[in-house]
Amino acid sequence: MNGDASPTQPSMIITDDVAPSPKLGFDAYSDTIVKIITKSHPKFSIGIYGEWGTGKTTLMKVVENKLNSIGEEYVLVWDELLQKNGEFNKFKTFLKDKYKVANWIDNSEFKSENGRTLSLNDTNKTRITDYRGTWVDKSNHSLILQLNDKKDTASMTMDGDLIRDFVVKKESKNLKLYLQRNEILTVWFNAWRYEREDQFAIIALVKTIGFAMSKHPIYKELKPILLNAVKIIGKGFLSEIAAKYIGEKGVEEFKTQLLPKMEFLSELDKDTIYFDAINRVENEMRKILDENPSTRVVVFIDDLDRCSPTKALEVFESIKVFLGLDGFVYVVGLSHLTIAKLITAAYEKSEVKGEDYIKKIIQIPIILPEWKPKDVGELIKDLKQNLIDKDHRDIIEGNIELISEVVEHNPREIKRFINNFIVAYDIHSKLKGLDAKQLLLVQALGVRWSSFYRTLVRSTREFRVEVANYAEMSDDYRIEQLESDKIGDGFTKQTKITLQEFKVENELWRFLKQYKQNILEVEDLQNYIEAAESVKEIPPSPSTDISSLTRVLSKYFTTKKDLRFLIGRLQAYTGLVDLRADSVEIGSDDIEEMLFNIVQYCSSRDRIPQLLEVAVVERPSVDEIIDLRNKYGRDRRDQIER
Repeated sequence: MNGDASPTQPSMIITDDVAPSPKLGFDAYSDTIVKIITKSHPKFSIGIYGEWGTGKTTLMKVVENKLNSIGEEYVLVWDELLQKNGEFNKFKTFLKDKYKVANWIDNSEFKSENGRTLSLNDTNKTRITDYRGTWVDKSNHSLILQLNDKKDTASMTMDGDLIRDFVVKKESKNLKLYLQRNEILTVWFNAWRYEREDQFAIIALVKTIGFAMSKHPIYKELKPILLNAVKIIGKGFLSEIAAKYIGEKGVEEFKTQLLPKMEFLSELDKDTIYFDAINRVENEMRKILDENPSTRVVVFIDDLDRCSPTKALEVFESIKVFLGLDGFVYVVGLSHLTIAKLITAAYEKSEVKGEDYIKKIIQIPIILPEWKPKDVGELIKDLKQNLIDKDHRDIIEGNIELISEVVEHNPREIKRFINNFIVAYDIHSKLKGLDAKQLLLVQALGVRWSSFYRTLVRSTREFRVEVANYAEMSDDYRIEQLESDKIGDGFTKQTKITLQEFKVENELWRFLKQYKQNILEVEDLQNYIEAAESVKEIPPSPSTDISSLTRVLSKYFTTKKDLRFLIGRLQAYTGLVDLRADSVEIGSDDIEEMLFNIVQYCSSRDRIPQLLEVAVVERPSVDEIIDLRNKYGRDRRDQIER
């Protein structure tokens, strides 16, 4: 362990780590998933479906932690263990039970050094030459257990390989070593980390599983078999076997066409070395399961949505290879709709539907629940506890309802909002003596109603006075006044024209009315705007040509069903709860007019990039839409990477 702050230690900002106390009923979800994994025959996969930032990784980590905590626990007093008394006998029992070392551990040589290291060496030795050419007798087996510098963990190596770290706690002046016998091996595979690798995804996946097995006593002997299989199914072997069956001319085509490759191999001679490797893995897993019925390998595949279409599909094809093997369980986190569309596009010629494909891979789908304002409020209460600065905690505590209302109902966006506020306030409160509440409100306005915020940034004091007067009106009367040709006392034509875009934004007007003293009537508003602007992560989008954008989309979205999909998907993707059918006049019969309203709505909320990303998912092979998405250049994956 190092000295870095952990997710549970107070810090200046809120890091994007797994929540120590997850919300949304994740405990109940994780308990059920753990039961399914531990009480079912290990030969299936589970899908955790949710959009970006909604908690897929958190739920998967909770499941992983619960699986890792299953097992019989041994607690040993460290000082007594070093004295080779009854504690040492318990330690040997643990090693025999978990690591199968009975053939040498009883007759091993015991040694203790500096009160921090325990070593056991096999008395059976082999004569070898060292690096100087001198003959030396080396123990056939060895084990070292050593406390780290802080004495909060102990590392165990066996025959030169690091096996694992154990927790050490100080209790009643004694250091206690917590050993655990766990028959479940959990493996975490971040698919996007291998995005730029030239090899097929199956190579990275099998390597990850193989190296994890090397640190688990039950699976240690399986590692070389699995890694040998990696060599066999690598690109070089695929080229060789493809040349044998389809001729030299077709090798490149075979290599580049990912999806048919596994189906192609399944039709080849069953005596090939490829099948021999898979069969060896299968046979070894069966032996292990016969000896340890409760064991299983649980592979967590995360961030599939961050991969390119090709790499995402490669990962799915990789799962198919091992899905038929006993002993393996896969837990996959993904955006169901995004992946389904990618698969449908990839299989366009064969008319395979993404939904049907996913059903063959994922046997148990689990859909994350939506975040409600109450859930968001509870999350913010937990998050602010991690803040080291009491002033920051108090400010967040006093504005939980405000933050819940204005920020997208997405844990990752909430963390970003709070962190941006902390940074801006910490800098500018010292420079300009800004009020925390007012800064929070200006920042909230910029996040929730970005188009109006940009108008406010360029506004004069006189304009803000007029806006405050409009905010005092009832919703119906304000709409009537803004639509009227008459100019009332105290109002100007230019202000009326400017506010036309926001006339039906009732939530915005209620916000302005409630907080007008903090936003519209504050004397030094420009200082607050400068503070909020100093932490903007992404520059404003290019100016949107609504008409031309509408014309392009109307060529590919031609029915009301298409438009309802766009609205539903945008709701799920952006958390804009006021994006409804009636708000974009979906009842009209003119498709282009309806699309214009959708584009205009998204433009006013700075959501054109998200609209185009949804359009690309629905029409993934249309270059014109892809080019537009690239022009506005803010797809979600790029945001994460930045």
